[in-house]
Amino acid sequence: MKKPRVILFDLGAVLLHWDPAFLFDKTIADPEERAKFLALFHPLNAELDKSSWKDAAPRLAKEYPAYAEHFLTYPDLFPQTLGKVYEGTAEILRRCKEAGYTTYAASNWASDLFETAKARMTFLPYFDDVFVSGRVGLIKPDPAFFETMMKQFDFKAEEALFIDDNENNVLAARALGIETIHFKSEEQLKDDIIAGGVLPSW
Repeated sequence: MKKPRVILFDLGAVLLHWDPAFLFDKTIADPEERAKFLALFHPLNAELDKSSWKDAAPRLAKEYPAYAEHFLTYPDLFPQTLGKVYEGTAEILRRCKEAGYTTYAASNWASDLFETAKARMTFLPYFDDVFVSGRVGLIKPDPAFFETMMKQFDFKAEEALFIDDNENNVLAARALGIETIHFKSEEQLKDDIIAGGVLPSW
């Protein structure tokens, strides 16, 4: 691995556990109905990573009246979908920052929900800046997400290392010439970071 100048971290499932089941297991009692709702929710949520949940909720309530209450209340209940900070990854981020790397968050997240989640993100001070899809209207794995980020933060693909749990996002970044690590666990990330010479062993 070529030693990078810039290290990009995904947030959800890499630094912070997010799972809508934490909320909807409580608000939709019937397992079959809950599974049906989540099958609808996940692609809609992914699309709304380009914008704001609160702005879209009234439209979704009209389009899917059977689930209107769930869509309308989701922005306010969103904190219930957030779980633990992955402390092992947060420690790697801290060490990268203290080793002199420029560090950025590169995340698909609706703009309003990201603002809500920030209180849980105790690791944010270790980032030089954040690049959030809902703020720019672009979502990974769209190459434009990475290209816009590189332009905004003034770095080249060959200078960067990108860490993400989603293989499609990893492949998109790699196709642009960005070095990547496909995140599978905190332990695996630590091993890859050390093996790649990004950080010394600890």
